[in-house]
Amino acid sequence: MLRLREAALQHRNDAVTKLFAPAAELLLDSVVPLRFPSRSNVLCIEPGGAVLVAAARVHPATSAATLAAVESDRKASRSHAPPTRGGMVVAESLFLPFASRRFNLVLANLVLGDVDLDLARLREMARVLAPGGQLIATALTAGTLEELQMVGRALWRRDILAVERGGLYDPDRLRRLFQAELGLAEVQVSLEERALVFSNGYMFMDNGLMQTAFFPDWLRNAADPRARAAAISALAEALNQSCGGGQCTMRVVTCVVHGKRP
Repeated sequence: MLRLREAALQHRNDAVTKLFAPAAELLLDSVVPLRFPSRSNVLCIEPGGAVLVAAARVHPATSAATLAAVESDRKASRSHAPPTRGGMVVAESLFLPFASRRFNLVLANLVLGDVDLDLARLREMARVLAPGGQLIATALTAGTLEELQMVGRALWRRDILAVERGGLYDPDRLRRLFQAELGLAEVQVSLEERALVFSNGYMFMDNGLMQTAFFPDWLRNAADPRARAAAISALAEALNQSCGGGQCTMRVVTCVVHGKRP
């Protein structure tokens, strides 16, 4: 699985600029205009930071609505009770403390990434969605950090440093989740590719956000620090060579999936 929540809490500034803020912009730009903006309730769900709700407060599509946000980090919230007229609530996205069919729009920013729990999370989001309401989610999809996977395969003949496949979706899989599992209509999927640029392979491998969010457990938690250092050094050098000694560029592919409750 991806460790985006952990990465957001431990490396907030880097996570916001590299991952969460760009995805939040895509998410909000995908909102179909609300029929009655000033009477609409909007729920923002994000694993760390409140980046999405801050952007939603000023975005033309949602600025007139009543906003509520789910935050999983207690330090980021002043209230531990469900908000009555909008605000922040500390909760787990698997158990949203809201009445069914309450929200006209549910936005989930980079919440998906754990195949064992994602369907339960999506069903909970669909539960609180009002008839005619929109559910929109962003997720990192296949192709993200593909350059790193290629280097890992070249070194060890397997995806030794690949982003765990269970945490990366493809557009068809997301479409099926929204249509078949959630029963949503008018499902649309779009993709955006961006480049994360590092001065060299060593800077990428030394980046705390990348290590926390994407490195596999065996490398992050290696008992022998010498073996871990050797693996990181080998990967960094291989990345330098693949980049021709210049800047190291990594691809991030973000999918936006949009559905409507009949």
